[in-house]
Amino acid sequence: MIDSQATPGESTASAYRFVALACLVAFLGIRLAGVINQPLLEDHDSSGYLHRISVFAGSQSDDLDAMTADLLPLFPLASAALTRLGLPAEASARLISLTASVLTAVLIVMVAVRFGSWPAGAFAAMLIAFEPTMARLSYAVLTEPLYTALVTLGLWLMVRGSRSAPTLPGAIALGLVFGLSFLDRLEGILFLVAIPCLQWCLTLAAHRDSYLAQLRPLLAWTAVFGAVFVVLAAPQVWYVSKEMNQFALNGRQAWSVILNVRNGQSEEQRLQGLDYSPTTTNLRHLQSTPADLAKLDATVSLKARVERVTTNLDILQRQSLPQLLGLTVLVFVPLGLLFLLRAGHAPAAFVLAGFGVLAFVAPVMHDTIPRHILVSAPPLILLAAFGALGAGRELARHSEACRWRGWITPALLLGLTLVTVAFNAWPLWRMTTGPDNSNPVADRYSDPALYPRFLPMLETTCAATPGEVLLVRKRYIATLSSCTRLMMPYATLGQLQRYAEANGATLMFVESQWDSERPFYHALVEAPVAPDGFELLASDKLPDGRRRFLYRLHPQSFGSQPGGAEGDPDAR
Repeated sequence: MIDSQATPGESTASAYRFVALACLVAFLGIRLAGVINQPLLEDHDSSGYLHRISVFAGSQSDDLDAMTADLLPLFPLASAALTRLGLPAEASARLISLTASVLTAVLIVMVAVRFGSWPAGAFAAMLIAFEPTMARLSYAVLTEPLYTALVTLGLWLMVRGSRSAPTLPGAIALGLVFGLSFLDRLEGILFLVAIPCLQWCLTLAAHRDSYLAQLRPLLAWTAVFGAVFVVLAAPQVWYVSKEMNQFALNGRQAWSVILNVRNGQSEEQRLQGLDYSPTTTNLRHLQSTPADLAKLDATVSLKARVERVTTNLDILQRQSLPQLLGLTVLVFVPLGLLFLLRAGHAPAAFVLAGFGVLAFVAPVMHDTIPRHILVSAPPLILLAAFGALGAGRELARHSEACRWRGWITPALLLGLTLVTVAFNAWPLWRMTTGPDNSNPVADRYSDPALYPRFLPMLETTCAATPGEVLLVRKRYIATLSSCTRLMMPYATLGQLQRYAEANGATLMFVESQWDSERPFYHALVEAPVAPDGFELLASDKLPDGRRRFLYRLHPQSFGSQPGGAEGDPDAR
């Protein structure tokens, strides 16, 4: 064990076990309090997941936005299964995330204990329990907590078997775990290649004198792992490929192309414009039209791709990592690698470093916000725990004359714990004692109190007429009102009219914070009289100047006055 010479004796093991258990209890208590006090959804995507849960549960019929090529089925399917027990969709989703987060915490402690002893386990438990951003994401209606739990389970399996010969049952277990991770998040596909590479490196390094004898069992292991992974992934890949009319892993591939384009258009215009079809937004069109997607991809320069990666790397190291993990973790990660190597745990160090690097590959290509890098937390927390423990051991080794030498490591860990808890105390207090209005994870726009003039009207209308389709940019109000939602396009008024008519839109909710930059906004909202076909049902103006409008659409009247489809040059 790393600290076998640094602790006062075996009598302290029970104390460290108690501390680890207490931290896990605190972990659960903080998150349960957060669930109780959290009235808001975490992200625009959370609304989408709630809708898909309702569709999978059979409580809501399919609609235009529910089952697109972007669909990742595991999280909504697991949550929908719980709704069959009588839980509401949001409660089911939060329970899945919370359960997954508890599993992640337990696995982190198990790995830390296996390779660092109970002091490392206790310190790791503290780090994961008292980090506010991680706590807020632990019960989020998002895919990341479940994905992180699955990857951490795979990490534990890899670390546990890092010193032994690979087995076929181990290959099956890892194939199941990482196949499921792909069904939860697209970046799980990386493990199809990464896990065999890690396993080959571990095995061949451990058998340098007889590596030829290991080739056949490694090939068998790789084949079994790959077969299990592919069998799990195949239905999802088939569905997405059918939606995109080509072999594809997920519709997010189209996102990546569009976001790298540099043509002078805003991101909204590139994603939600109507450049290719009057009835389908750019994103949806490109997801189903391989030829046009390939043409667009050909316009993306290597420079643009590199710029996106470098920008995301800068955001990662300056903002996202410190916000997610805190400075205590980041400072001790390099020391953790060093001390694992010095303690003879090179395989564990290799696996942890490998998982840490893999966690950032997909985010730096797309977006490095904290939730997208949540999966990096387990390997980095483990390395930090080993680093702190190793630092204590090193200090003790250089203090042979000190009568309190055996207490240096406990004192260091205690000091770091007190500093970390003190630094995080205020945000954790706000999180656990009432609605946290400063929560950076929660999205204010998901608050029903923001829509007193609109929600009752929409709830009544959509309940009375199930065929109502609400045209809106963000999904929040559609989710809150249980209306079927249609994506608002970046379009001129004429384009908007044709799009709405083609897709059966009957209602339209316009918000200045999202829609004021769209070309139709001036002609619709700021004109003295609304164009024909747009009946204003309600409007308001918030104290901060934001304006909202709810319209009833009458497509049969579109184009009957200037500014309508007949007066729109794009209609000709």
